Amino acid sequence: MKFAVVGTNFQYVPIAQRELVSFSDTKKLEMYACMENIGILYGAIVSTCNRSEIYFLYEKEEQLCKMKELYLDFFHMKDKNLKIFHKQETEALTYMFEVCAGLQSLVVGEDQILGQMAESIQFAKEQGKCNKVLHKLFQEGIRCAKAIHRDFKISEHPLSIAYIGILQLMAHGGIEGKKVMVIGAGNMASLAMQYVFEHHPLKVYNVNRSIKNAMRLQEKFKDIQIISFDKRYEILEECDVLICATSCPHVLICKEKLKTRRKPLLCLDLASPRDIDEQLKYHPDITLFDIDSLQEIACANVKKREELAEASRHHIIQSVQDCEKWMASVPMDKTIAGLQERCDEVIQSTYDLLERKLELTKREKYILYKTLHASMYRLMKEPIRTLKQIEVDKQEQYKEMVEKLFEMEDAG
Repeated sequence: MKFAVVGTNFQYVPIAQRELVSFSDTKKLEMYACMENIGILYGAIVSTCNRSEIYFLYEKEEQLCKMKELYLDFFHMKDKNLKIFHKQETEALTYMFEVCAGLQSLVVGEDQILGQMAESIQFAKEQGKCNKVLHKLFQEGIRCAKAIHRDFKISEHPLSIAYIGILQLMAHGGIEGKKVMVIGAGNMASLAMQYVFEHHPLKVYNVNRSIKNAMRLQEKFKDIQIISFDKRYEILEECDVLICATSCPHVLICKEKLKTRRKPLLCLDLASPRDIDEQLKYHPDITLFDIDSLQEIACANVKKREELAEASRHHIIQSVQDCEKWMASVPMDKTIAGLQERCDEVIQSTYDLLERKLELTKREKYILYKTLHASMYRLMKEPIRTLKQIEVDKQEQYKEMVEKLFEMEDAG
């Protein structure tokens, strides 16, 4: 039994094409039925905004070829130049482990994909499409990913400009217990507002030219106080933190208006073009962060993530090797199970014989059975462990030998 993956992702095709090969739960069930028709019984389908991939087990090379054709036929993409990929055995296992760890994600090291991989194998399990082998491989991939996240902390190097900006504010005086003004009501302002409230400000003001937009933002953040645009300087006098995130084409906070300010002010300008006069960075009581300074940090974080991702790959290599050793032992499972059944038969027949010949109390019978059971399994422990470690090219020879020695039938 071999492991493979077929599909496509953001590295191969744009989102417009990825949308055409997305799997709903209904489509997953339809795909499983099609896979059965080509003899592929077990697989997990991963469908996100960035990837559409099928991880599966197969026996023959021709099934792998048919699976690639099936993927294209299923979405009617055979003549539409959809670029797909396939990987098999060691390469496929390594890829799956890297996907679990976020090393194959658009944002390297993100951990959302880990939950999505877990959901995909759970769905396969619920549909009867996950056997012992597939479950083990995914569980090991998830376990390895969790270890990488714990040991390397790749995701702790943020890439979101808004989040990096908030972290800079926290490092230079913080937000907790402070009065914060946010100018803007779009997506970036909303995201910044979300991060602000995570740090327990004393008060948050929102300034926007459109009261309607500000009120829409207030539906999401109930505790904000809406301020009219022309009163921004008046209210700013009592604020400790200023965050700007608008699409305005000109400066909204001018140097001249803050010339006489003597109270410390942390400024975060997330706008492009800039909302805050860049000359304010020379004001002795004002600390200003703009997109350029934040972008430098983001680029450094990208580099750091890539370095950590590369360093974490030795964990994956070792885990993949362990999985391959385990997979190699799977063909011996039936022989080992047959051997254990034969041991149980010997234990039971010996117990029945002694029970007939000896007059034993209920407790003595219990002790006799337990002793026979423990003795037999102590005797067989090392042979069974050895069978699990037999090299692939010698497995058939050992299977025949064990079956003859222990008079086992149909163990293979």
